[in-house]
Amino acid sequence: MKILKVAFENINSLRGKHEIDFTKEPFKTNALFAITGPTGSGKSTILDVIALALFNQVPRLGRITRNEIIAKGALLTRNQKNASAAVTYSCKNGNFISQWSISTNRNDNLRDYEMALFNADTETLFDLKKSDVPAKNEELIGLSYSQFIKSVLLAQGEFAQFLQAKRDERGELLEKITGTGIYRRLGQLAFEKFKLENQEIKDQQIIINNKTEELLDAKLAEEHKTELAEREKSILPLTTEIEQLQKKISLKESISNQEKEIAQTKEKQEKEREKLLIFDEKQGVLLKNHEKLEPFAQQITHWEQLNTAQQELLTEQKKNENEIKNAAEQKKALQTAVFKLIKKQTTPENTVAALQEFALKVEKLQQQRKEKRSEHKALKQQFDNSIKDTAFNLHKDISKSCIQLENQLKQSENSLNTLKNDLGEIDLKRPENEKKRLRDTIKSLNASLSLQEKIETAASALKNTLKEEEELEKQEQSLPKEIELTTAKKDRYKAEQEKLETQRQNQRLQASLTQHRNHLKEGEACPLCGALEHPYATKLPEQNDKLKIALEEAEKEFLFWNRKNIQQVTELEHVKKNRASLNSKYEKQEIELKTLQKTLNTQLKDRELKDSSSWLQEVDLKEHQLETLELYEKEDRYHEALSNALPLLQKMKEIIEEGTELSRIIENLYGGTDVRTETQSLQNKWISHKEKEKNLENYSFQIEEKRSKSAENLEKLSSNLVPQLQNLGFETISTARNNVLEHSNYAALRSERANLILQIANQKSTLETLEKQLDQYQKEDITSSKEELMDKLGKTKIELEDLREKCENLKYLLKNDEDRLQIISNLKEKISRKEKENMRWRLLNELIGDANGKKFNEFAQHLTLTQLLRLANTRLKDLSDRYRLDTPMDEEDDSLVTIDEHMGGQRRSVKTLSGGETFILSLSMALALSDLASRNVEINSLFIDEGFGTLDPETLDQTLDTLERLQASSSKTIGIISHVDSLKERIATQIQLKRNGQGYSSLKII
Repeated sequence: MKILKVAFENINSLRGKHEIDFTKEPFKTNALFAITGPTGSGKSTILDVIALALFNQVPRLGRITRNEIIAKGALLTRNQKNASAAVTYSCKNGNFISQWSISTNRNDNLRDYEMALFNADTETLFDLKKSDVPAKNEELIGLSYSQFIKSVLLAQGEFAQFLQAKRDERGELLEKITGTGIYRRLGQLAFEKFKLENQEIKDQQIIINNKTEELLDAKLAEEHKTELAEREKSILPLTTEIEQLQKKISLKESISNQEKEIAQTKEKQEKEREKLLIFDEKQGVLLKNHEKLEPFAQQITHWEQLNTAQQELLTEQKKNENEIKNAAEQKKALQTAVFKLIKKQTTPENTVAALQEFALKVEKLQQQRKEKRSEHKALKQQFDNSIKDTAFNLHKDISKSCIQLENQLKQSENSLNTLKNDLGEIDLKRPENEKKRLRDTIKSLNASLSLQEKIETAASALKNTLKEEEELEKQEQSLPKEIELTTAKKDRYKAEQEKLETQRQNQRLQASLTQHRNHLKEGEACPLCGALEHPYATKLPEQNDKLKIALEEAEKEFLFWNRKNIQQVTELEHVKKNRASLNSKYEKQEIELKTLQKTLNTQLKDRELKDSSSWLQEVDLKEHQLETLELYEKEDRYHEALSNALPLLQKMKEIIEEGTELSRIIENLYGGTDVRTETQSLQNKWISHKEKEKNLENYSFQIEEKRSKSAENLEKLSSNLVPQLQNLGFETISTARNNVLEHSNYAALRSERANLILQIANQKSTLETLEKQLDQYQKEDITSSKEELMDKLGKTKIELEDLREKCENLKYLLKNDEDRLQIISNLKEKISRKEKENMRWRLLNELIGDANGKKFNEFAQHLTLTQLLRLANTRLKDLSDRYRLDTPMDEEDDSLVTIDEHMGGQRRSVKTLSGGETFILSLSMALALSDLASRNVEINSLFIDEGFGTLDPETLDQTLDTLERLQASSSKTIGIISHVDSLKERIATQIQLKRNGQGYSSLKII
């Protein structure tokens, strides 16, 4: 992940718009830069902008909301109405732009913030809610906000605090810095999961105990089974008796029902006979008349059809006459429409020809206008291509555009003449060759300047190495004398220690029994009597053993001088080693300096070596000439484009005037949109109308012919049918027609009479059958009454129900007992399975689980701390070869320990370090955490905030050398935030922040 560009407006004290593009100079060739300025000028604001644009969070405030800005007065510059932050970054997924913004409404009330994310490669916007943008950035970059501010934005304060913290405090800080709190939660979850799973087994065990207590006694259960079997045997006789009684009662009910049904059937038979008499009285005459007329029904129907046809033809004739009148009116309307369109009177014979002639005339004019438009469009396209790079805007009034274009052409000619004067010595006929010559000159001058700077740096480094070698030489000369002195003192105290030890042993051999008592210890055998208890060895008077004190003092002095002697010997070895290394380094630096000087002389050739300021002036002059030449080329292209465009614009003006005249002629002749469709429509209507007139005349003749033929047929049928109907008693055909029934009515009446006759016959048959069944039932009946049988049946059912209820109760008790046994068996099986499943949770709980999650968290912290210290020591080698970080031993202070390689591997607490030493270790820890946090993501941007003020000049140079090597080896962009003056002098590329008197700051890149 690499930060490519940072842009922001009105953030904290930095009012207005600002942009830092790391893809351009000076950052392109100098990726190590400093962010400098006094306290409060806004140095850390640049880091806030990056975090804000990506995650809507800043390290000092946390997550940003509208209320947070209002309450704390943060981020938005005082007296400003809007603020924004944008970061362009690259990652393995491509290039992206993340934006954050906030503004006020017209009432000066702050709106809520907005966020957006763009794909910089495709220039497309992600369809995301503002709250989803930070998560999408995290997905693309591969770092969470916490990981990002620990691997990209590094602040040493946390690590200085971390170095000196006690064990418990260090654990909390490590958890905060590296985000290992998840392991504490995992330990708690393992404990809670085991507790939860084990609780289920306990609950099931309680259920088993409860169900076991509810089980029946084995003897009682057996008694219930015996009693149930006996009672079930008594149920069958009672059931049989109840069935027999129900059959006898049912027989008596059947006899009673049969007698009622016989009476009802006789009553229905009488009613059907009455219905038949009434039907014959009312409907009989209709049926007889219809049956008399049935032979003539077809002729009567034919007469009726002919009569109806005559009426229909008369109606149709009147309708046709109305349509003939309407057609005449439509013809007049069509002639009016034709005149309105072509503005010319026509006759029925030449109407179609006149319409066609008019359409051809209009279409010809329209085609001419279309050709003018096509010609204008082609010219417009040529014109647009000519002026596409000139920013010339075509006016609606083309005459004004012509005047404007002519004026711009004159201005361009003046500009070209001015630029020619400025480029007097430049060959304008070969601009590309001239530009190449100027660029080569600039490149050569810049390369010489860069080499000169490197020579000065190399000479300074050579001088420092020589100075360091001289200091080491002094140490190498003085250390042997110091070693000789400490060796003598060590040997003297060693001899004194041996002498005192001999005296003490002699004293013990000559000691009396009382003196031996001083050395007796409870539980150890007495050398005189072998006893383990020594009652007389207690409460002895205090002894003043001067020999013992002198021996301890000699041992202490020996250990002190021996340790110092070892340190001096080790230091002498280191000095010799470092001096040899410096000699090698000096030779390499000397060779490098000579090589650089030789390269510079080769580059200079015959050019005179001047001071840097004159070279810079020459570079500025050549760059000015190059810019002027490029401006001349641009202006020349602009002049050529305008020259080509002017005649095209004049031709367009002529075509527009001609097209306008054609439009006027067409508008006077025809105001519609489609003359061909409109005239064709009128032609079709005219032809269709003529065809319609002809059809109406033919149809009128056909109707008259049909009427005459139908009247003749009707007269002939009437003269033949009337005499025959009069013989049957019907005076007219209409009278006879009224007595002819519809076929469906006739069939319904006949069916109704036949049904009445059939019902009477069926009821007679049913009555005979019922009387036979009644006689059979009476033979099977008994003498006892129905009430006596019902009473006996009720008593028997009560006895059966009581017996069944007792059986059901016994079954319920036995079934419940079986269910409890089954539940107990199932639960025991579940518990067995559950205990097997819980083995992994039990094991996990034993390994990492506890209520507070401390066990697993401490284990994870130990691994993380070990890894962090390993990475820190790797980084520390580049910063200083003197120190190495380690965890404290049991007998040491809780804080971290440094191992001083220059002092023979001496261990000491980090609390004893100076401010500069603490910063070096903190920086190595910060870089190590960046390595740790970004182990799965390539980090190519690094910002280090403050801490350089505690370093002495030599250590500061060494630290900057390390950062330069880190930048060169990894192509990282590294920004250092500081107000140290010597750092400003060392790092040429700077983002300078300055405060003004109004509380605002300005930003400048040099």
